[in-house]
Amino acid sequence: PQGKIRALTKWASAFEEAHGRPPRVYVDALSADPSLVPEERLAHMPVYLSRAHRLLVLAGPGLADSLWCAVELYLWRALGNRLEDVDVAVIPPAAHLHGAAHADEHSQALVSAFDT
Repeated sequence: PQGKIRALTKWASAFEEAHGRPPRVYVDALSADPSLVPEERLAHMPVYLSRAHRLLVLAGPGLADSLWCAVELYLWRALGNRLEDVDVAVIPPAAHLHGAAHADEHSQALVSAFDT
């Protein structure tokens, strides 16, 4: 959790510096109805994504292995959104919390290479 908190804090600080206000963030994992099964959450995902202006990917070591993240990025593009509107906040592996430059480049490259 510390890696996620650090990545999100770093991203939020950069956003506030660039836009002069703190970001407004909808966290689907925290806001989704917990009684829904994954298939139902997946069915609702286009509705949530269609209301967003930007997409934030908290990219940890398992990003490339996550089918959920791939579907979310696919839907983002299928809804006509641009990859330029995807922000990536890198969650470095726990052993590398202080040296995330390489992990950041790798995660940015994964998102940039994503094509529908």
